[in-house]
Amino acid sequence: ASFNVFEGRIWKFNHTSCIKDLSEFNTKGCDIIAGLDIGYNDPTSFVVIAYNWEDKKFYALKEYHSGERNTEQHAARIKDLMMLYDVDFIYADPAAAQFRADLAGIYDIATQKAKKSVNDGISYVSSIVEHDRLIVDESCKYLQQALEGYHWDPNPNLVKEKPKHDYSDMADAL
Repeated sequence: ASFNVFEGRIWKFNHTSCIKDLSEFNTKGCDIIAGLDIGYNDPTSFVVIAYNWEDKKFYALKEYHSGERNTEQHAARIKDLMMLYDVDFIYADPAAAQFRADLAGIYDIATQKAKKSVNDGISYVSSIVEHDRLIVDESCKYLQQALEGYHWDPNPNLVKEKPKHDYSDMADAL
């Protein structure tokens, strides 16, 4: 028997139909974007996503998730994934201005400022997830955990609804 708690869960991700082996996925004709959430004690999370215009689906192809590393170490891995997938744009947390400046100035990795509206981002991803328009490669374990484990903070004293911090790194990258 298995007992699962769904109360407060943010995304209703369909693991059965939306986790696939995308190692042979053809990205021709797709826009390739990436999301970057920067951290140190909390991991830095990076996810590469292909948007297919024909079927209007998002394909999470690869992830990077690592904490307590320096900018050079993160940049090397991000650069590898950028080259492997020919990433068009990287959207990064605008609060990490120095990290973004170092990526651009030292490592030639340009990023765009992501919109810092967490609840709007959650709502957008929810609409994609609930219509089975997000397909995740089976190797993206941290993203799968975020899709399953991201929950609303149950604190009744909050002025506005916000997610709990656990699983938020990869969720923010998404």
